[in-house]
Amino acid sequence: MKRNVFIVLLLISAVALFARGQNEASGEMEGQVQDTLNIAIKTDRGTMAPVWASQYQGYCVFETLYKLNAETNEFIPLIAESLDFVDDVTLVAKIREGITDSAGNPFTASDVVYSYKWGLGDFVTAMGIYAIDFDKTRAIDDYTVEIVLKAPNVSQWYLLEQQRLFTQAAMEASENGMKADPVGTGQYVLTEYIQGSRVSFTRNENYWGTPAAIKNVNWLIIPETSQRMMTLESGEVDFSEDIAGIDYKRMEKNDKIDADIVPSFASTCIYFNCSEYSICNDPAVRQAVSYAVSKDAVNKIVYSDLFVPSVIPGSRALMGIDLSWNAKDGYYDLDPAKAKSLLAKAGIAEGTEVVIGIPGENAMIATAEVIQGALIGLGLDAKIQSYEPAVWNEVQIDPQSGIDLAIHTPGCPDGYFGNKLQANFRLSQTIFYDNDELLDMIDESLMTMDKDAQLVINKKLNDLVVKDVPILSLVDNGYIYAWDSNVKGVKKMHAERGRQLDLSYLSY
Repeated sequence: MKRNVFIVLLLISAVALFARGQNEASGEMEGQVQDTLNIAIKTDRGTMAPVWASQYQGYCVFETLYKLNAETNEFIPLIAESLDFVDDVTLVAKIREGITDSAGNPFTASDVVYSYKWGLGDFVTAMGIYAIDFDKTRAIDDYTVEIVLKAPNVSQWYLLEQQRLFTQAAMEASENGMKADPVGTGQYVLTEYIQGSRVSFTRNENYWGTPAAIKNVNWLIIPETSQRMMTLESGEVDFSEDIAGIDYKRMEKNDKIDADIVPSFASTCIYFNCSEYSICNDPAVRQAVSYAVSKDAVNKIVYSDLFVPSVIPGSRALMGIDLSWNAKDGYYDLDPAKAKSLLAKAGIAEGTEVVIGIPGENAMIATAEVIQGALIGLGLDAKIQSYEPAVWNEVQIDPQSGIDLAIHTPGCPDGYFGNKLQANFRLSQTIFYDNDELLDMIDESLMTMDKDAQLVINKKLNDLVVKDVPILSLVDNGYIYAWDSNVKGVKKMHAERGRQLDLSYLSY
């Protein structure tokens, strides 16, 4: 069966290549205006409703109050024409007048409030509006909305950049919560949705703003990385997400396909078991392990040297950071001699067992093997214990599981350093590190709107986490994309590091 599928794919690719060659030979590709963009993505979460799970496709139909330029850390009004942060807990936004959704329903300030309240019904979406005080949030008039938080929370303002908006009239007209019939104010309207296969859109010709440059967009669900690359090279798709490192290096030599690595908010990390049931309860042991592991080796062996070693406890793509924080002393740069000295100081005997816990994923296995080699070099009896995902979810939250350190690649929903640490130390149950001073500083970071003040607080957070090292960031991960070089605007879209696939940037 696999052989037959492979042959079919080869035939499809051959036909596509022949057709492309014929067009190029006849000059049909020269100067021709393209009107369709085909995008290969790896998964479909089964809904087009205005919830987090509709992902990038959802932004074709639904818009948000504003966008975030993660490069400049600025909010850019979208449905709003102006944003007035009255104080740390209050935002007054003026809605653009005359906006209608694709069904012709006028969009007003009350629809903003309705959209946010409706989002509370979806578990993941609700996490993006957790700090809003809905008793005080209100539409002041048809085009003015006042959003009030329960307490100062910079993370909430970042998260609102992701909350999709729609009209109450459109939602109430839908029989399925817009899972299959989304109606929004965005640049596109849905024309076809075949779950697990494709999502197709055409340009919203009545869009209130600048119309999309590309008329038709098809999102094609292709789970296999190699197949996504094959369809891109054959010309069946114009853009592919999540390509393999080996393909990225190959595409650097292909003048018809461009590729890019975009920093993400995720980083590959060691999570230490800081409980009394592990030798990693001692900060000296955690420091020893940190000095023993080569970040460069992890980047080279696991990620084909495509990403960058971490220099702070988190990704360099995060907001509210300064990459020079640890420049003077380094961020646990490789130093085996120092590692051995720290182990001796902690009284750890040669041959002591250390267990590295991981889920059974290729990148995690490879990372664990690099760490295992480093710890064996210290004289420790390092073992790797791999778990199936369901078992792993239970094991990692048990301090007595026997795991001394675990490998994770945590992301961050809003991209703010304070919230990244909150996810690690307050929401995560896998580190077992108790430090009230750290938690108080995280709260202070999340409650501080002033950018300069954030840096001061976050530097203190950095220093504490670096000193005690309950987690160690090894490599700053990234997204790897490839696309037909005729598609314009991708580099600009990625440079601003907002939504990784924002079609408003793209054209032919």
